[in-house]
Amino acid sequence: MSAKSHALRTAAGALLLLPVLSQAENNVVTLLPVDDAYLSNSGAESDMPWNTVVLEQFGYYGTIKRPLLKFDLSQIPAGATVISARLTLQLIGIYGGQGHESSAWRMPSDAWAEETVTWNSYDQSGATCVAVLPGTNEHGPRMWNVDMSEWNYADDLADGAVTFMVRWHDFASGYETDGYYKANSFSSKEGTAPPTLTIEFESGCTADFNHDGFVNGDDYDSFASLFELGDLGADINNDSFINGDDYDLFASAFENGC
Repeated sequence: MSAKSHALRTAAGALLLLPVLSQAENNVVTLLPVDDAYLSNSGAESDMPWNTVVLEQFGYYGTIKRPLLKFDLSQIPAGATVISARLTLQLIGIYGGQGHESSAWRMPSDAWAEETVTWNSYDQSGATCVAVLPGTNEHGPRMWNVDMSEWNYADDLADGAVTFMVRWHDFASGYETDGYYKANSFSSKEGTAPPTLTIEFESGCTADFNHDGFVNGDDYDSFASLFELGDLGADINNDSFINGDDYDLFASAFENGC
């Protein structure tokens, strides 16, 4: 049976039936950083990469250190909707800064590597604050619940990566360098309790090909049209080929209503 004949018969049959409301599936994934480091603006340190088992967060007069973390998002399928995200770092040392807020920032650039990134080489402009966390007096996990209205995750999913930076909050008002000694140390991915990014997302419904919230003949016709053209829009399994595997996956999802 060809894709076209199946689609036409399905489309014709759909005229006699109410469309099926598509049901997306919720998933949770916990990611480790693919790169992590901290940036220091202190003299010669500003031209040095700091890829160690400890990530330092520091602010005192003119000296600043900021952890930087990059996560690979390729496990999250195209078209997914991110529901929530939580960035967790294990605080292993407090050397001042108790009671001072910290914040997590989504960085526009993922073009860096932990072996080479430095304060002077990495562009920190254009960052967006996605979470603020109160200060603490105790060691243990520090969890930033990412504000989904502030995280432009669609761009990051398309790029396949996201970079977050941790800073003392209100740095623009001078609190990062206000003369109060503030220093936290966190475990890096090479440490005993590596950072994590836990993401809950809703995967798209494969059979809802036109993304209108229903599964019906319109979806089958749209898929069949691209399939016959060999268009990558019909590459259901994302292997860069259009073949029977894609057709079988779509047909199975369609028959199951999602």
